[in-house]
Amino acid sequence: MDFNQLEAFLTAQTKKQGGITSDQAAVISKFWKSHKTKIRESLMNQSRWDSGLRGLSWRVDGKSQSRHSAQIHTPVAIMELEIGKSGQRGRERDRELETSMREENQDGGIG
Repeated sequence: MDFNQLEAFLTAQTKKQGGITSDQAAVISKFWKSHKTKIRESLMNQSRWDSGLRGLSWRVDGKSQSRHSAQIHTPVAIMELEIGKSGQRGRERDRELETSMREENQDGGIG
């Protein structure tokens, strides 16, 4: 929000029933002028997704239980993706994703 938009918003708020006073609008305007850069940087840092792939492991298992007997003993690929923020070391991680893909889903689907 640029300064003109802020002024228009604050003016509308002062005219609104139960809105803010002119003194409150002046304080908000002064605060915004002096802290706009810090607020923007903080919001950007909180909203940026800069995680990356830190590790990948996989294995193929044979399915031993299933709702349908036709799916027993079918190969299943287990993939573990380790995702973390850049600069993290060792076993630190944000989250771990496990994906199981059956042999039938060769079109890229997840089963």
